[in-house]
Amino acid sequence: MFTLPLVIALLSQSAIIATAPVNSIKARDNLDDIEAALAPVSQSLAQVDAAVLALDGGPVTANNLLVFSQQAEATTNQATLQIQQSGSLGAIRAARLRRITDGLLDQTTTTVTDLVSRKPVLDNLGVSGVALDSLQRQKISTMALTAALEEKVPRVGQRIAEEDRAQLENVLDQGIAAYSQPAVQAVPVTVIPAAAPAPAPVPAPGIVVPAAPAAGAPPAHLPRLLLLPQLLHLLHHLLPLCPPILMPSHPPSNLLLAGLRLRTLLSLSLLLALLLLLLPPLLRHRHPQPPLRLRPRPPLGPVPAPNSPPPQVTPPAGRRDRRRKKKAGANILNSAQE
Repeated sequence: MFTLPLVIALLSQSAIIATAPVNSIKARDNLDDIEAALAPVSQSLAQVDAAVLALDGGPVTANNLLVFSQQAEATTNQATLQIQQSGSLGAIRAARLRRITDGLLDQTTTTVTDLVSRKPVLDNLGVSGVALDSLQRQKISTMALTAALEEKVPRVGQRIAEEDRAQLENVLDQGIAAYSQPAVQAVPVTVIPAAAPAPAPVPAPGIVVPAAPAAGAPPAHLPRLLLLPQLLHLLHHLLPLCPPILMPSHPPSNLLLAGLRLRTLLSLSLLLALLLLLLPPLLRHRHPQPPLRLRPRPPLGPVPAPNSPPPQVTPPAGRRDRRRKKKAGANILNSAQE
């Protein structure tokens, strides 16, 4: 016959065995609810990243980015409400949840990094302030989501959850700091068309620049060349006025010698005048002097602003950090089993 203490011990053990599967099922259901709430958040961040990479400087792609950013914020807020309504997790379920939160951290880092690299495109469109406001609202939603996750993690995993929250906050702060910088406006550069004639240089005071001859205008020495037939005609009429040269059969007298000398002197004078009239233009035509040219000043144009590269977002630690996380998760499992 059973004693009373033995009956009480058997009944309590049966109650523990009966309630254990129920607690396991509840924990599994809570993990499924949290996973279902976080999956749309990662998908919405991936859509934002695709919209960032599709920016082409037009208003259509910029509007698509704004729409996807608003959807990501709404999805994050909805996931926060669902996680707050779910139950708490045990140590084993919390370790499995860590893989999902690591994927969310990687997707957030990729999206913010791509968004910072496309800041010059949004600066040219004048919508950098809109992107900054969207980043600030997304940070508020993400911090509320991480706070809700910390409440569902057991006490032994609180430190790891706080590290994840700090990494997410650091990534978002870097994006906000990059978009808080003033936008660099594009400086237009004046380009002179090739077909346009170059402007005439302005001479300094006291310098006289000879005007260039117009197209088709005759050279300056052409009027003197036109006088050559008239001079030859005048020489032809003046030479008969001089006394004729006597033949050798007639001995020349003093009067004839004087006339001969006068005729010779007149001929030489006319030839000398003709040479003095025609020689300078011919020399200038053969050896032209280059006109005085002033070196034109280069056109002054606005200097474009330096194209400084956008700041880079520092990603979280890689393989070593994951090993440390796995080791921390193993410690959690060991402590739970103990």
